[in-house]
Amino acid sequence: MKKDISKIPKGHYCYSYDSKTDECNHCPYLGFETINTDVKPIKLWHCSYINQSDCHCSDEDFELLKSYFGISDDELWEKFPLDLLWDACKECGENI
Repeated sequence: MKKDISKIPKGHYCYSYDSKTDECNHCPYLGFETINTDVKPIKLWHCSYINQSDCHCSDEDFELLKSYFGISDDELWEKFPLDLLWDACKECGENI
């Protein structure tokens, strides 16, 4: 997908709501990245605009991801740094 800043909703979230039309506009760059661990697949929120993901998941999945990648807590957060994307808080900084 070609990156188009005009498709990113205005404001602090990955969506915008138009009360006049009762429509919600979601950012086309917000989605999921699936990490296929040896135990099970884990879905992480992903922004394809900046090509980064979060690691906001259950404690069990967090530990599984650490084990799968063989890294520490801090290293996992460095690998998947978007800690507010799970709540659709805009992390790209565009159109705020």
